[in-house]
Amino acid sequence: MTDPASGCVHHICVRYPDAYDAALATRYPVVVVLDGDGLFPLLAPTPLFLHDDEQRPEAIIVGIAYSGFDPVINKRHVDFTAPVFAPPQAHTRLDLRVAVASGTRDTVERQRVASDWTTHWAAPLSNAPWRVTLITMRGGTHAAMTGESYRRAMLRLFRDRIVPQRAP
Repeated sequence: MTDPASGCVHHICVRYPDAYDAALATRYPVVVVLDGDGLFPLLAPTPLFLHDDEQRPEAIIVGIAYSGFDPVINKRHVDFTAPVFAPPQAHTRLDLRVAVASGTRDTVERQRVASDWTTHWAAPLSNAPWRVTLITMRGGTHAAMTGESYRRAMLRLFRDRIVPQRAP
């Protein structure tokens, strides 16, 4: 898929829940993973484990990837530049949520960009159609701690849909 604004080519990868059936009315949360080149393969099986082990909701995972990591091709730094985004359109949904993961061992620039992006979209004047949460992975990077980043995001994003399990 080619982004008409930037001309960048993206590859889209999708992982459906095991019980997914397009013909049924069942709705699933959709989790969009940027840096899909490296993170999607690491993350794709995680929702199944968390659903079975910790009763997290199953989700459709969409990985958005560039065709490589070469800075000539990969423009992730542009994707996270808040002023590039147009103002959001009018919306009526109140259940949309976004989690941004950053790690204390990410580069200073990556930490700054994650913080700036989250701050920009969490501001009341942004009129964003979602609530934003910044998840900071202590002692690691967002990429090296992909599974735990996802786990923490699911816990925060869907806390109202998770039933705690009691020990026998």
